[in-house]
Amino acid sequence: MPVLQPLATFTAMSISFLCFLAIAASGTCRNAMASTAEFQDALAKAARTSTLTAPGARPFHLKLSAADTGGNSSEFKAELELWWAAPDKWRRELKSPVFTQTAVQDGTRYSETNSSDYLPFWLHELIQESVDPIPEAQLKDVDVDWSKSGCGKWETEYSKDAEKISGYNSVCFNSNGTAREIFTQPLGVVFADYKSFSGKEVARSLTVWPGGRSEVKAKVTLLEPLKPDDLLFSIPLTTVFHRACDFSLFLKAPCNRTQKPTASPPGRSSTIFPLPASSVST
Repeated sequence: MPVLQPLATFTAMSISFLCFLAIAASGTCRNAMASTAEFQDALAKAARTSTLTAPGARPFHLKLSAADTGGNSSEFKAELELWWAAPDKWRRELKSPVFTQTAVQDGTRYSETNSSDYLPFWLHELIQESVDPIPEAQLKDVDVDWSKSGCGKWETEYSKDAEKISGYNSVCFNSNGTAREIFTQPLGVVFADYKSFSGKEVARSLTVWPGGRSEVKAKVTLLEPLKPDDLLFSIPLTTVFHRACDFSLFLKAPCNRTQKPTASPPGRSSTIFPLPASSVST
């Protein structure tokens, strides 16, 4: 019998250790779930606070000017103007050395005129993040490490054959609930200089990185209530052409390039086609 006592003691210690591991693991799971819940709450609050184009939002007129902070790349300049009356009624004019666009939606009808068939992603970032900055749908399923400083961080692993690389993502918030920065593939933007407009807090300064060493800073130069003018959203009946390829659309599906324009001014193409009644575009 004395020989069995050390074995019994060892067995009891093993069971106790396993119980400790189970409790620690359950605590870790609870902490992870709590972190993810806090992060999702922060995302939702930031979206409510800063999204200008949500259904029921007040109509607005916005102007934005962007340029390379180093002044070395003339291609990274842009002027954006947006007249927004509702999710299905708006007009956007974008001018830059690399891409120019006029896009109009009026109910279920949409028109688009482009200087080329490719919208650079850094321009897409400025268009999107100036009025609808929080990618809630894209980030709804991520598991994050939530810090007391108001940042959610996580790692994304990419693999091809035997090769694996990791991407590091972070979304950080200000103390008032607005977004400070979003770095998650493929998006990278820093927000600053928030000011109030129609019950929202809107960043008047945005910084994006188009590639290489270039850094583009955009300033909202005008944000005012929209003056009613239905002529802004009128769409003429013209030949139907193909739509420009937005880089962001490649994340979902390749652009359809099978439809060829039959007539348009040199270097330009235009599009008119119906949209579903429930369509929301920005």
